[in-house]
Order: sequence, then structure tokens, then C-alpha cells
Amino acid sequence: MEMYVHDLLSALLSDVELQSISGDTHLFSKVASQEEKPADGIPIGIYHIGNGCNMALRDQEHMHTGFRMYIMEHDVVFILVYWSSRDFVSDDGTEKTHKRCHKRIFSGRLYGKIEEIQMYTSIFLYTFVFYCFSIYSSPYRILDFIYILAYFLPNKMNYLLKTFGCQMNYADSEKINMILLQSGLRKVLECGETDVLILNTCSVRQKWEDRVYGYIREARALAKTRNKTLIVGITGCMVRKTGLHPRFYESERKRKAVKNIELIQDENSLFNSDDKIFGVTDTIDFVLRIEEIHYLTKILSLITGEEIGNDAKWNDYLQVRQSQDNPGSANIIIQTGCDNFCTYCIVPYTRGREKSREATEIVQEIEACVANGTKEVTLLGQNVNSYGKETKKKLWNSEELKWESTSSEKTPFRELLDKINDIEGLDRIRFTSSNPHDMTRDILSAHFELHRMCHSLHFALQSGSDEVLRNMNRKHTFEDFRLQVEYLRSHDPLFSISTDIIVGFPGETEEQFQETVRAFEICEFDFAYIARYSPRKWTRATDMMKETVSMKEKARRWDILNTLLYQSVQKRNRLMLGRTEELLIVGQEKEGQLVGRTRNFKEVYIDAEENIKIGDLVHVKITEMDRWVLKGQMI
Repeated sequence: MEMYVHDLLSALLSDVELQSISGDTHLFSKVASQEEKPADGIPIGIYHIGNGCNMALRDQEHMHTGFRMYIMEHDVVFILVYWSSRDFVSDDGTEKTHKRCHKRIFSGRLYGKIEEIQMYTSIFLYTFVFYCFSIYSSPYRILDFIYILAYFLPNKMNYLLKTFGCQMNYADSEKINMILLQSGLRKVLECGETDVLILNTCSVRQKWEDRVYGYIREARALAKTRNKTLIVGITGCMVRKTGLHPRFYESERKRKAVKNIELIQDENSLFNSDDKIFGVTDTIDFVLRIEEIHYLTKILSLITGEEIGNDAKWNDYLQVRQSQDNPGSANIIIQTGCDNFCTYCIVPYTRGREKSREATEIVQEIEACVANGTKEVTLLGQNVNSYGKETKKKLWNSEELKWESTSSEKTPFRELLDKINDIEGLDRIRFTSSNPHDMTRDILSAHFELHRMCHSLHFALQSGSDEVLRNMNRKHTFEDFRLQVEYLRSHDPLFSISTDIIVGFPGETEEQFQETVRAFEICEFDFAYIARYSPRKWTRATDMMKETVSMKEKARRWDILNTLLYQSVQKRNRLMLGRTEELLIVGQEKEGQLVGRTRNFKEVYIDAEENIKIGDLVHVKITEMDRWVLKGQMI
């Protein structure tokens, strides 16, 4: 073992290609390798050598993500050396593999099975070598080393993060993961194993809120049966004001629940229970606005009575780095908040006004991801195409909330796409979500002028009726939307278009619904998220418009559109048959099958092979359709 570690360090210092170290190249996984300049200007590197089957390499990502994120905030080099059971033989000479043990180890679920691990000490060897360049070495580095090793102690606090809602919520959850992992908590995957349960919530639909409360009830019941204390917190779009349950402070104040966003002033302001959630249920210990994510560890410290990783570097929500569950694909938040105030939507009241990140910060974050092996980035925001509007006020029509169409100057978002397209090593660029009313020709044309741009776009139509769109306070017409679809498909007939639709909006007549039906027939969507309207408290539609469409009628209209959508997906997917496509492997759907995405965002299922892992790019031939998805064969 000592010789192996010595070879690894020699390879690192001499910049030798690490793949040459492993005898079996198909067992080798170079998960991350980078050299960048952190804030203090000290170069750092991350190297990971792994032997093991494809399943093991995927499983260890749960553990590896935490180390990678820790290292990116520190001026250190960390090497993880991992041997799997297939490199060892038992006394009788037979090869043994213990996938069950693999999964417990790499998902962080081994701590109740210490005896089982001890049984296999001759089979599993895990060596963690912490190395710093001598010119940067310091006696205090031993503290960092102890910090990392503490990750594996059985008395660490576990947390489970459950995410509801849109892709933006999932990106926010990656930020939460980043903070908690670096604060010394251990991520688990099962509710029965957690000490802290955090739910990142969506409030766009009532059913999402109902699911959140239902999940908490089940989690509390499970904890009770196991005689376990459970801390429960809520963040995301359901929260108006950060605060604690009254049992965690002495004050008897009983103020009215806040209706709009209220940001707290300082840590002392945490001692409130003003959010409406505390009036709905008594099972929540704390609520946290996602924009005030820097208070998360402080809140946990107050509740537990122990100091948990409070750190000033989390002060700006948009600058908090995200952990990355999928090594090949990264979500990059470029903007948050919304200024549109659609009458059905609660987002402006939960996310606040629009705020954009600096382009240089975004580019640097993407460059770091690419250095770690990322091939695809998705730029996220509530309205990405209005990104940076505060920097070009003369081009932005603040009354119509859109860019001046007569201008030949590029919009800030197109300028950002140009910069990201220049990043070497990046393969694919996507973005969501965008609105038809502030979509510009330079953004649409970027899909064909920038070679890293993918040929897929999600933007929300919501209704095919112009009158319903006006009632929704949407600032586009169906004709605006149709022309944009026509432009994209005229350049590439396989260009994928997905959208959002609401059926049963207050006042929607049968004739207006039929206009949406015609929109489906004209646009031939590759996918659509169809929702039945549900009133959301404090939105203008709830206050000003009476429900005129029954639940039964909403269900009928939803069924009609869903049937049309299925027919459209079948027609569009049929165009892909027989084509050779490059897939980015994004997950394992079930045992023996991997799922990948084409550049036009079609999901394709292929048979798993040992030398293919999540994050790889592979070429396949599309062979058949299976309802909503495609199947392919490796070439």
C-alpha cells in the first residue's frame, strides 16, 4: 500500500498521466482534476483515483462531493485512494464483491453496520492521503486533516434534504448541501437515519404544500417509532420570513403572519415566529428564506446548543457555491427573483425582485466546474433573458418589461452566453426559465451561432388565448410565441420546445380553452408541464377573480391537452429514429439501464456497460420509442 501511495504522490508532483497507474484502465476513474486560483491566489488541485465497478464509482459520488466542495474553499491538495473488493481475493482464492457493503459505505449509511464493516477489513481498504505542497505547508494543516477525517466518525450529525418543485429549487438545494457538508454534517439518503430534515419547498401549486406537510407528518411518526429526536426545517418558496419556533426563545410576542417578504436584520432577529407556517403546523422547528441561507448553520447552532460551522463566506446567497450531484452536468444560478407579477404566481412574493450575478463570477464558477469534469451547464433563473437589465437601462423598457426590439446592441444575457461559449472543455450550454415577452432575436440566434449551445428551449406559453394571457398579466400573445417557435424550427426541425400551461384559469371559457388546444396542434411541443389552476393566497388572481371552472372541468381539459401532448411527443420522437446521437449520461434509471440526454434534450435509455459512467459522452443509435422516451444502442 505504501508503494502505491508513493506512486500516486510522485505522479501528482511530476504531472504524470494518472491513468497509467491503474493496470485495468476500465476500472480507473479520474473524477476530478483541476488547477485554479482561489481568492488567496494559492493553486490547488483535486485528484481522485478509484478502482471498482461502475456501480461503486457512482455510489462514491455521495461521499466525494463533500470532499471536493471542501477542498475548493481551501488551499490544499487532497488525494482519495480507493480500492474495491474486486482487487482482493479471499483465502480460498475466489474473488469476492460486496455491492451491498459498497452502497452502505459510499452513501454514508455504514454507521449502524460497524460489525459488518469489520468483517471485511481484509477486503476493503480506504486510504486518505492529505498532501500540501511544501512551500505552502503549515503546522495548522493538521487541523484541516482532522476535520476531514471527522467526517467518518459515527457521532456526526446526519441531515436529509428533500427538494420539491422546479430546477431552481434543486439548484438551491445544491447550495444547502455545500454549506452543510462543509460544516461537518453528514448527508444521508433515508429519512429514518437523519437528525436534521430540511425541506426545500415549492408553493406554485397547493398540492406541493400539501405534500410537504404530509412528508413532515410521516417523518415525525417514523422518528417517534425509533425514539429519535428530529429537527425539521423548511426553506424555499413557502417561506416569507426566517425564524424559529417559539419554544426556542423566551419572548411571547404574537404578531400577525407576514404577507410579503421580510428579511431579518441580524442574528438577533432570528428569534421570531412571524411566518405563517408556524400557524399552520406545530411540527416545524425553523423556517429559512433561501436568500438568507447564511443563517442556516447559526439556526442549527441555536437549536442544538452546539456550534455548527458558522462562516462569513455564506453571506451572499448568489455567491454560495453549489455542490454537484451529477459530475457531468452543473446547474449555475445566474439570477434570482421576478419582477413580472403574473396574477397567478406567488414567486415575486417569495423570491423577491430580480437580482443578477456578475458575469465574471458566473464564468469563473463554470470554469471550475469544467476543470472538475463537467461537460454541460444549465443557467438558471426566474427570468434568465432579462439577466443584467440593470446594466443596460437604455435598452430595457421598464414599463413593458422587455428589451427594445429596435436595438442592434447585444443584450447582457447574450453577452454572457458568448463568454461561456469560449470556455474550453465545455460541451453543452442550456438555460431556463425564460419568458416569450422579453425573448430577443440575439438570444434565439445564439442557439445556432454558438457551437456549445444546445438545440432545446423551455419557455412558458401558459395559454393559447390572448385574453386569458392578459388576465394572467402575461405580456406576450400567442402569435409572439408562435413566431419564436417558427424561427427555431426553421433553423433546425429537430429543435425541442417545451412549455408550461395552466388550464382552468378563472374566467377561461370553452372557446378560450380551444385556442390552447389549437396552440398545441400548431407548436407540436416536445414536452409540456400542464397544471390545473389552483388559487394561491395573496396573488392577484385569488383576490380579484372568482373561480369559474370546476375541478371536474379542469380535469377534463387537462386530459385533453395531455392526450395531445402524448401524440405530439410520439410524432417528434419518431423523427429521431435511426439517427446517431451523442448522449450525455445523466443517471441510472434502473438496474442494467443508463439514461442519457441528446443535445436537443431527448431522454434515451441504453444498456449499462462497465466502462460507462454518469457524466460520460457516448454515441448511440436511436432504435425505438417507449412511450415518452427513446431507446438506443451503443455504437
